Amino acid sequence: MATEDRRLSRRQLLLAYAIGGFGLSMNAQIVLLIPLQARAMGAGFDQVGLIVGSGSLAAALSSVALGSLVDRLGPRTCYLLGTGSCAILSAAYIVPSTFWWFLALQPFLALSRTLGWVASQAYISDVGAPSERATHAGRFSFCSNVGQLAGPLLAGTAAETVGLRWGLAVPAAYALVFFLLGLRLPNGHRGGARAGRRRSRSSGPVRWSCSASPASGSSSSRPSRGSG
Repeated sequence: MATEDRRLSRRQLLLAYAIGGFGLSMNAQIVLLIPLQARAMGAGFDQVGLIVGSGSLAAALSSVALGSLVDRLGPRTCYLLGTGSCAILSAAYIVPSTFWWFLALQPFLALSRTLGWVASQAYISDVGAPSERATHAGRFSFCSNVGQLAGPLLAGTAAETVGLRWGLAVPAAYALVFFLLGLRLPNGHRGGARAGRRRSRSSGPVRWSCSASPASGSSSSRPSRGSG
């Protein structure tokens, strides 16, 4: 079956690595700021535990379903949905005057964050030939860990400077930045039932194949068929 040649530039490849800085960092920022703000608003330690735990429970229960959604709609689409909704929901944490609103918002934020995180992993797993994927995964993991370090540092510095309430704007801005990065990513995944039928009639899924030209300094990608 004929396929359309696609190109993945070096810049786009770097963006694919960079989006790894979203998921773990967002979780670390929320786990840092929400308990502190909830305590400042009068929540007991047991109530803080309930707020944090509700988000973890929502993420755990939804992970499989969200993975299926990523497979259906495609990693890029779901990544944009996850990061965009994360930015909106994180900004909503600035408004409440009672910590009980945190309990109501937390599961929804966890769903958005998990969707973006699963989608980013799915995206990088589609990049490159089989021999290249471990390298891509390692670079993606590096960005994830850098984000997990930088995010809480930014959030903590902001909370110290402008107070906890406005410090909660940092996760919202952080998610917005990663949403904008996602807009620059190529959509290399043919999601949905139609793509599923195409794949079932072929020998394997379409995969990005990246090759760098030492002379030109560019990176190109062509889809190839896996063996199954």
